[in-house]
Amino acid sequence: MKDKVFERYNYLNIINFKEINEELIVTVKNVDDNHLQNFKFSNFQHFENWFRKYEI
Repeated sequence: MKDKVFERYNYLNIINFKEINEELIVTVKNVDDNHLQNFKFSNFQHFENWFRKYEI
């Protein structure tokens, strides 16, 4: 993913998928600094479209 603040690419590993209240929650980990972050998506298609948009 492109980090617009630092003008560099962040490489992410997907750590976990879970569904809560019909939302998909994806936990990712930044490879460089091990920062964990959760992303919420309305469904799997939304997740797939979002990640494909930002893939390298």
